Amino acid sequence: MIYSTRLKVIETEPGHQLMCEIRHPMEPGGRRDKATGRLLPANYITQVVFRVNEEIRAEMLLGKYVSKNPVVGTMVSKLSGGDRIIVSWQDIAGDSGQASVRVK
Repeated sequence: MIYSTRLKVIETEPGHQLMCEIRHPMEPGGRRDKATGRLLPANYITQVVFRVNEEIRAEMLLGKYVSKNPVVGTMVSKLSGGDRIIVSWQDIAGDSGQASVRVK
């Protein structure tokens, strides 16, 4: 399945705020399909990693009770122009995604 990932870098006084929106249904696996009555399979994001120039700066472990299309973020310091920010994620179904941006 195709999921989109958006990454935004916001410059603040103490450093930079990295914000990521992941378009993902985040199905916990306990609900039933209204049409068929069958249990919907679980499919939620388990890990989100923020990297700066390939160095891990933040790692988040998510669970099944996070709402759909989650927005996650972290604060980092000591970024300079040209640094490459990469966010990547993985879900329990084996799907993954990433986005990257360069600091101006």
